[in-house]
Amino acid sequence: MIAILMTSGDLPAIERRLVAFPDMWLAVFGSIITAVSAALACFQLSLTGSKSDWTLLSITQLLVWIWGERMGCLRDAVILECGRRRWVIAAEDCVPLHSWVSLPLSLTLWLMLRRAYPLRAGLVSALGGLAAAASSASLLWIVHPFDATAADLLMHALSVVIVVLAARALGARTFR
Repeated sequence: MIAILMTSGDLPAIERRLVAFPDMWLAVFGSIITAVSAALACFQLSLTGSKSDWTLLSITQLLVWIWGERMGCLRDAVILECGRRRWVIAAEDCVPLHSWVSLPLSLTLWLMLRRAYPLRAGLVSALGGLAAAASSASLLWIVHPFDATAADLLMHALSVVIVVLAARALGARTFR
């Protein structure tokens, strides 16, 4: 998936943007650590006797991600040289593309956990969905070489909620 996105994204524009506005690394870093912490929590909570405290790890990282995305909406500066290439997503494309990128990631997590019988199947599934959605957001930065607008932020939030709710609904049934 990374290779496909790398051939489509405007990598020099992304590099220039991240160098010019280093606070944007917070959003990228936030989505990556949210993905890692949610996956870790998902696997930990699938073990019998694990504590729900693992969920807090993901929530704190999610707040970092949200804060980083929000910083782009507050910036007054115009980002130069963020030219669009043939496959750069716009706000209205975020939900379908985010969902399609999240699907194989969600399926991979489901395959890894399919033999687990977690006591909190809904929570484990929701955390797996959050891990997939955050991973997807990390990958989509490659084809999103412009600052997050309010519409982008809303579409990203909507797509994360859709992926998490779908994973929770489907995963909770299959883990029982």
